Amino acid sequence: MFMKSLRIILVAFVTMAVLRYAQAQSFVTNGLVAYYPLNGNAKDVSGNGINGTVVSAVPAKDRFGTNNHCYSFNGNAQYIYAAADSLPSGPRTISLWFKANEVDIRPVFLGYGGGCGSSYWMGLNLGGVASYTVGTHCGGYELDVPYTVPPTNAWNHWVVVMNATETIFYLNGRSEERRVGKE
Repeated sequence: MFMKSLRIILVAFVTMAVLRYAQAQSFVTNGLVAYYPLNGNAKDVSGNGINGTVVSAVPAKDRFGTNNHCYSFNGNAQYIYAAADSLPSGPRTISLWFKANEVDIRPVFLGYGGGCGSSYWMGLNLGGVASYTVGTHCGGYELDVPYTVPPTNAWNHWVVVMNATETIFYLNGRSEERRVGKE
């Protein structure tokens, strides 16, 4: 699956927040678990110390054209690793920016956790279907949002909000899909 060359420029920033209340939060850091501005490194600047380690990924230009504010991955043994012990396995909001040059190799943009039900991932075409996919391992949960035009060669902002009653999928500021049911 990773045989083709892939160059994914990932995230001007990735944020993860635990949703503690159904109401909108008044301050952006309320419940913030990790924040990675990716400004030349993978340090978590949330104050929680969940720093990442860059493995062979290459610093690149972000969506504003600023050098060294995101990373490029070729799809073969390039990633950023961080301990997942403190990352949410319950209600959460995850936000990321991505720019994929191709989607045929089924890129995973974010994944964490270990066992069945405690892991989480976001990627494209993961089931071999042209879709954005959010899920947990072992078939615990999966939401596929189909697309007709592959999301390539342009920056996209992807946000997923999960709580005990629903999952809401946003793309570039628009709610695209809502699934009622347990996360």
